[in-house]
Order: sequence, then C-alpha cells, then structure tokens
Amino acid sequence: MTHDHPAAEEPAKPPTPARPVRHNEWTRARMVAFLKELAACQSVSHAALSVGMSRQSAYKLRNRLAFTPFALAWEVALEAGLQQLAHAVMDRAINEFRTGKVSWDIFFTGIDAMEIMRNEGMFLKYQTPAAKNFDKPYHHPFYSPNYRSSIIGFVYNTDYVKAPEAPKSYGDYVDPKWDGKTTMSDPTSHTSMAKWLSSLHLVLGDKNKEDEYVQRLAASRPLLHRSLTPAVESIANGEKPLGIAYIKYVCDMRKVGAPLDYVRLPAYLGESNYIAIGSKSTNVNAAKLWIDHWYSRESMEALAKDCEFVNLRGVHPPLKDVEKIKFVEEIQRSESDYKQLGEKYGKFFKK
Repeated sequence: MTHDHPAAEEPAKPPTPARPVRHNEWTRARMVAFLKELAACQSVSHAALSVGMSRQSAYKLRNRLAFTPFALAWEVALEAGLQQLAHAVMDRAINEFRTGKVSWDIFFTGIDAMEIMRNEGMFLKYQTPAAKNFDKPYHHPFYSPNYRSSIIGFVYNTDYVKAPEAPKSYGDYVDPKWDGKTTMSDPTSHTSMAKWLSSLHLVLGDKNKEDEYVQRLAASRPLLHRSLTPAVESIANGEKPLGIAYIKYVCDMRKVGAPLDYVRLPAYLGESNYIAIGSKSTNVNAAKLWIDHWYSRESMEALAKDCEFVNLRGVHPPLKDVEKIKFVEEIQRSESDYKQLGEKYGKFFKK
C-alpha cells in the first residue's frame, strides 16, 4: 500500500524591492498634480515648477506620450479647459459680487469676459503709470493697456511645406491646392475660431469678402478639432501640413523640436487681454501695486520668454520676424453673438 505525500512547498521568494523613484522622474502623482496646476494657471512653466520639474521635461513627456490620456488631458487643460475655466471663474466672480461675498481683488482675462463684468459694475478704473511704456494702440479708456495679445495665423510643418511653397496671404491659404490638407478648430463650438472668422473683414476689406472667404474655407474640407491645441498638434505630427492656430505655438513647440513655422501676413487678428481691480476689493492699494509690477519690464520679459505676445515696447517672444507682426483687434462678441455665429458656420462647415 502506498501513500501519496504532498510535495514540500518551496519557500516563498522575497518580493522584488521597488525601484526607488528618481528625484527628476515623472511619476503618476506628479503628472496628475501637473495637469491640475496647468488647468488652474495656464502656464506650462509654472505648472512644471510646481511639481519640481522643468518646462522642457514637461514638453518631452507630452511628446513621448502623444495620443495617450495624458496628452489629451494636457490639451483639455490648456485649451478647452481654459475656456471652461474662464467661464467658471467669471461666473463665480459675478456670483460673489452680487451676493457681496467677494474673495478676489484682481481679475484678468480676454476682453469679451472683461466687458461682461465691467458692465456689471465689478471693476474700478485704474491706469498704471507703466502704461507710458506701451504704444497708444494698446491703450484702453478704462483698463490699463492690453498687456498680451492672443494672435491667430497660419502655421505649417516645415518637413512637408517649404517656405517658398507656403501661402503668402489670406487668399493663398484657400487656394484649391490646399483642399483637404489643412486643419483648424470647429467654429460651431469653439468661440475663438468663431470670433476670428467673424472678424476677417478687418483684414480682407469688407463683410462680403469675409463671407466669401469663410465659404471657400469650409469648402476646402479642413480637419476640424474642438480647439486650436489639437489642431496645431496635428500639424506638428504631420497629419496635416498646414492650419490655423495661435502663432505662439510655433515658439512653444519649436523648443521641443517640432518643425513648425508661421506664414508672414500683412496683419494678424487676435484678442486683447486686460487686468482690472474689483470694485469691492478690500486691498485696492495692494492691487494697484500688483498691477504696476505686472506691467513692469521684468514681468513682461518673463511672459515673452514663455512665448507670449506681450505689448511692452521692445519686448518680444523668441520668434523670427516677430517685431514685424501687425496686430488687429478682433470684434468683441457676446454670448448671444456666439450662438448665432455657431449656427451660421454650421451651415458651411457641417454639410
């Protein structure tokens, strides 16, 4: 008679010790914290520094993780998130003002939102002494000068389009040879694009030319994105060789090796950005000092280094021919305007 004896169990192997995290490594926790800060501050440099990393390493990470949830979240934080954040912050500020429980002293954003709040009586008029260092076209009768312009133009991938072949004008951009080869944000849902399209008469000459241009642009079958960030990403990765985007992206993305350049145009449309002191601020003098510093050369040079088109005389982002750019302020729009424009452009771009 035989008996089966269970085999002796092998002693358990000790777990492999976890690799220690390097001080300069992008961990999951760091990525999450970075994206939250990016949505809040809209500055890649600031968001990276807040988690102990550099701006360059953040862009390298995004390029390495292209088309992943991290890259998508980056886009949302910077572009779609920017609009959602602006609306959320503006709504909160208005609600606080109406209920008398104001928690802020200074507010700054694009002119459309600023004017909605000014019409509510939410701001104090203040002109910083530093305004003298900004050219007259950037001055405003109520706010201190437009400190930063969000400029839109034509951006192309230099690996696929050489400078002599690139468009030389607004008209060249809608030449049939570019049909099916361009990209832009969707004007039926992206207010920045709707505002740009509806301001084209300022550079084209009249509204009839604008309407003809928009219809021709729609007929060229551009690839539509929900915002301008994924649009320029598709240019950088070669999905489309040419498109409409913020010119600052050329400066931004070149720093991490993207083969981008912009079309030199006689004039560029864009939006102005302002700062104001709250009319119910309890720290008015401190707010004035903060604004004075914001308009200083030190602050403007820091913004320009981060590729922003600041308007302090003689200060520019590191981009070739930037000093030749002529900025034209887009037409201010209301919420009802954007609704009408979305419906109008839907007839052309959503056929």
